[in-house]
Amino acid sequence: MKKKSSLIIFILIPLIAFCIFFLILFSLSGTYGIFKWNYSYKVLLRQILIIPLVPVFTGLIALIISKNDKIYKIFYSITKVLSIIVVFIPVVAIIAIFIMTSGSFSSLPPLLTITDKLCSNGTLAYCLNLTTEKPEALFLKYYPLLDPSNFVQLKENKPKKLHTFFLQDLSAGTEYKYELSNGYTSKFTVPDQKFLKDDDSFFSFAVSSDLHIGRAETSLDAAKNILSNISKNQSYAFFATLGDFVESGYIKEHWQELRNFFYENLSNLPLLPVIGNHDAFLGGDRYYKKVLVSQEQNGKKSRVYNHYIYNGGERNIHIISLQLLWGMEDFSSSQKRWLENELTKISKDDFVVILSHCFAYASGYTEQSGIKWYDNQDVIRKLVPLFKKYDVDLVLSGHNHFMELIENDGIIYSIVGAFGSVPDVERTYITANSLWYKSHTFGYLDVTCYKDYFKINFYDQNNNLLFSKITDY
Repeated sequence: MKKKSSLIIFILIPLIAFCIFFLILFSLSGTYGIFKWNYSYKVLLRQILIIPLVPVFTGLIALIISKNDKIYKIFYSITKVLSIIVVFIPVVAIIAIFIMTSGSFSSLPPLLTITDKLCSNGTLAYCLNLTTEKPEALFLKYYPLLDPSNFVQLKENKPKKLHTFFLQDLSAGTEYKYELSNGYTSKFTVPDQKFLKDDDSFFSFAVSSDLHIGRAETSLDAAKNILSNISKNQSYAFFATLGDFVESGYIKEHWQELRNFFYENLSNLPLLPVIGNHDAFLGGDRYYKKVLVSQEQNGKKSRVYNHYIYNGGERNIHIISLQLLWGMEDFSSSQKRWLENELTKISKDDFVVILSHCFAYASGYTEQSGIKWYDNQDVIRKLVPLFKKYDVDLVLSGHNHFMELIENDGIIYSIVGAFGSVPDVERTYITANSLWYKSHTFGYLDVTCYKDYFKINFYDQNNNLLFSKITDY
């Protein structure tokens, strides 16, 4: 009887261990999505599910033939050994996942990002963060390039490795320079805040998506060309990248390469990051937050979806970034409540832009496995009604690797997954109301807001205009 009790324990422990393993695995951002949308991982999941059933199978055989003491002992021993081995697998896997994504960076060069903090003079604060090899107490000095005597100096109280500085009350329409005490320096321009007040004023920003640093086929030369062209345009308020910065979010080296890449090619313009499914893979969102988002930027608020407000006088500009990885799988109820709450505060006369990695509407293709890489029905069903209800003007996304412009029910939807990664195969499905489509071309788009209308321009990596559309508010 005692042996039968222990046999039952050896049967149950692997099942319990794998249940805990799957609970932890599916609690990670993007896990459900990857098993839903990636056929190879679907197959892998089925194979993994077989593992804990092996000791269950041998244990049940042992119970069935328990009257034959000799054979029972053989299957009992087999079940015991298999149970220990099987339990060991999820334990090691969980430890490996957390070890892989808990590493710290020896150093990270400065990164300038936009924050949602509205300063007293009506501009948004910038955040400058970096990581040094050894703890240091740094000081930052920044000033208008034409008036160096009008400087602001920020000092840290104690030595530390992670350094975060907030550049506040920046003067609109002014070129600045910052200098760090450890030698880093760069120039940046704050756009004019008089936009939308007369026929000649405007507000603009640039967008691209899906760089996939770490993927061998990624064209870093194309991405460099794109950033070079964007950096030359001093009217841009920021550069938004809509996710999939890296190929594998759990690989630390991909993030280090990404941070170096941005420092070398985009040091004069603040970044507005949006998380993608590859970034979040297997706990990679932990690296995303360390590398692209200040640890202090938003206090208790989420650091992966935000609402940025630009005061445009009669018409404000609202940039809302979402965590929409594969689709609605990781779009939490709390994020949906937050989104609707933010949208309710916005005047119907304001200009509203949604930034997300996954799309609502898009053309695309069907994989051999039957997975459809176009119009995401869950997003269309659950989020598009909100966009319509609260008069969203523009929805910008990546995920699919091409450029496209769509108009549905007065809302412009755009796909801009052309930041350097491998282009998708040609579309076999054309979404309704697709106005323009371009594949196998790297590039970006810019959005320029005027008093009575906004304009979308698509450019290739060499800054050749591909397509342009003007839309009234």
